[in-house]
Amino acid sequence: MRTPSFLLFIPSLVPSILYAYLPGSKKSAFLTDILALSFAHNALSLLKLDTFKTGIILLSGLFLYDIWWVFGTEVVSCT
Repeated sequence: MRTPSFLLFIPSLVPSILYAYLPGSKKSAFLTDILALSFAHNALSLLKLDTFKTGIILLSGLFLYDIWWVFGTEVVSCT
């Protein structure tokens, strides 16, 4: 483990702990966004796109996945 990772370990736990232990059924949108960006950054740092075709396939799959979540589930509702 490098020094920056060691120094940032405790501050990186703060959003997760706050999200897990805050009372109420609705969690903070800010904390949710921080966690989502953290997961996205981690996932993208693990990927190595070797060709343009691989990137197009990945983005197409993510686009279809997004369409399914928006229109195929009750997660995003207009009410």
